[in-house]
Amino acid sequence: MGGESTDTAEARKRDLPPPGWKRHPLLLSLKQLDELLSEKCFLAVSEKSPLGHRIPTLCLLENTAHSALWFGGLLFSLWFFWLDPPFRTFLLNVFFALTIDVTLVAILKATCRRRRPGVTREQYESSPKASYLSFPSGFTSRAVLVALIVVDHSHLFPLF
Repeated sequence: MGGESTDTAEARKRDLPPPGWKRHPLLLSLKQLDELLSEKCFLAVSEKSPLGHRIPTLCLLENTAHSALWFGGLLFSLWFFWLDPPFRTFLLNVFFALTIDVTLVAILKATCRRRRPGVTREQYESSPKASYLSFPSGFTSRAVLVALIVVDHSHLFPLF
């Protein structure tokens, strides 16, 4: 009986972050809520999931927001359109915005260190498509950045 309670206490200690500000009760409750909501949002985690049949399409969509693809495309576009000053300026601004985005996401990932739910280190190493840290999502931040740039430079959205 006593051994069982010590086992659960030790298990709880292992789930806690190292001593310091990350052990604040509010942060721990927010972390539990975040993990619960993340678990509920797994719609395409396996072939049997509700969106499991869309996994190849979702992987293709995910890869379109990869920073290497964007930097490569921007460098090619800068080389190809170098003689057009207004477009070159626009591409350089997008390049700098992307550089700032990648840097800020890397700093936030290093600071927050939120692990991807349900992914072990072995699973990540067998298929390293993304980092094993999940917050903030670099792909999402790049997609939002590009969407905002398109909205800002588009004549379809006169409100912005």
